[in-house]
Amino acid sequence: MPIIDSYNLPKPVFEAIKNRPYSSEGSNISATGLIQPPRIRQLTQRLGDTLEIEAADQLYALDGSAMHAILEWAGKTLDPNRYVLEKRLFAEVDGWTISGQIDVIDIETFTIQDYKKTSFWVAVYGAKDEWTQQMNIYRWLCWKNGYTINNLEVFANFRDWKKEKAWNDREYPQAGFKLMPIAMWTIPEAEAFIKARVKVHQEAEATATDDLPLCSPEEQWKKGSGYAVKLTGAKSARKICDTKKEALDWMATNIKPIDLPKVVIETREGNPRRCVGYCPVRFHCSFGKDWARK
Repeated sequence: MPIIDSYNLPKPVFEAIKNRPYSSEGSNISATGLIQPPRIRQLTQRLGDTLEIEAADQLYALDGSAMHAILEWAGKTLDPNRYVLEKRLFAEVDGWTISGQIDVIDIETFTIQDYKKTSFWVAVYGAKDEWTQQMNIYRWLCWKNGYTINNLEVFANFRDWKKEKAWNDREYPQAGFKLMPIAMWTIPEAEAFIKARVKVHQEAEATATDDLPLCSPEEQWKKGSGYAVKLTGAKSARKICDTKKEALDWMATNIKPIDLPKVVIETREGNPRRCVGYCPVRFHCSFGKDWARK
């Protein structure tokens, strides 16, 4: 896929993005590919060299690659009998080879650590669902390859953390990182998830482009959908609920009887943020192109 530079990045940065190493060679699909929506993965593969990738959209990925260099430095002095760094593991599932490159396996504490650059908001709202999925796929791969893992951790490095806010707000993260424990599934639960994801990706491979399944609202990163409880004439909603029943239940306990005749329940369509500006195939997707922006 050709990488283009519409924003005139510094030449060294652009060249670094173009030359960023990544390979899941030897597998049909990687752990991150399993988590990816099958529509996005198939369109990316089918478009091939006709799909242009904007270099500026790869800056966060470049940060991830920089962490691999950091781990190489760490490996110069870490005990190799305890720490396994950047190990790619493989396993077979239903005719496909699955792979995953794990940042750190700590053999002594039976721990997998993954390093991510992210927003400080994860310290408030908790680990992302895809982190839990990815880390449990890694644990399953370790199990298949003879490693015992009893702990999953993400080292979250906050790209938007501000020391001044930490001085004035004790609820704000007090450091620019957090070591976050990840909920661990049982091995049968992880294997069932992996088999289900392999199945949807295998089915997508055999599906015509026009018939590929749409991404779910969660996969579209849709925000703001729901049912808004408003009073006639008010500019803002009193409450936004996920279902109409929740909206009615909330009204029953939170709206005064005298105000009930003024209540309106509005259906709100969320904004699929991934389709708007983050999906790499948004300009080629029959759904995404109606939302897509540069």
